[in-house]
Amino acid sequence: MGLELCRAKEADARVEEAWDMVAIAEDKATESMAEAKEQVEVLHWKLQNAHCRGGKRGLGGEEEPCLQVGKESRGLLQESERF
Repeated sequence: MGLELCRAKEADARVEEAWDMVAIAEDKATESMAEAKEQVEVLHWKLQNAHCRGGKRGLGGEEEPCLQVGKESRGLLQESERF
């Protein structure tokens, strides 16, 4: 009976250690997501304030490349907000 109790305590300690590792991983993931969201927001702001602002279109009516990139960055920003 004493051996079983000892093994149970060891198993319990391993479980606690595993939960601690999960908590650390969650904290790191949350921190990484916050940093990524901040980077996307900065990129989006920079693109909005770039030289090709506000609805300019090329001669054939197509959007200029920087406006397309701006739309892509807005998509990234919206996607990052889901987290």
